Order: sequence, then structure tokens, then C-alpha cells
Amino acid sequence: MNSVSTVIMDNNVDRIHVFGQKSSLAPFVMANRIVIHKMKTLLAQSHSVNDVFVMSYPGELYPQLVAVDEKGNKLAHVILSDVVVSGKADPLIFLDSPEFLLAGVAN
Repeated sequence: MNSVSTVIMDNNVDRIHVFGQKSSLAPFVMANRIVIHKMKTLLAQSHSVNDVFVMSYPGELYPQLVAVDEKGNKLAHVILSDVVVSGKADPLIFLDSPEFLLAGVAN
């Protein structure tokens, strides 16, 4: 999949890449950038995480915030459902690899 766009998350300092086929994905990320930025920061605390980005998979209803290691292996993800981005529910971090937890977190 090609990168749709890069969204500025926090005063030109933090950017997030957006991948997927949905044209509404970049505006969705921009509209929810504060909540997504907080979740990105949380995922990035693991020493094993090299990048965090938003990904829209074909056939999936909601996009995911995906954390990957330096080789591009998916370590963990958060489903960006309406209730999560609205703050009505806490995000669930789905572990795709035990390396996410085994690496420890940055201080």
C-alpha cells in the first residue's frame, strides 16, 4: 500500500504516516490527532518500537495505530474505533509480538 499522507500531529514536531486506500483516512487522523498522538506516545515507549503509523487494512471497518520494530515487524496495534477516538472507551493495545513487552519501556 502506498502512503496516503503525513499528518502533522503536534506543532510541526511530531508527524505520523498514514497508509491505506481510504481517502477519508488522513482527515480522520487530523480530526483525532490529539487522541492519536497520546496513543502513539504510549506505544513508542517500548524500546523495541521503531515507528508508529496509522494503517487502513482492506476489509477492516476501523483503521489501526500500528507499532513496528526496525525490521518492519508488527509489534502491537490499537483499533481506532469511534468510541476510542472519542474518549468514551480506553484503547486496547493488541500485542502482535511478545517483543513489545519484553523490550521494556523508555523512561
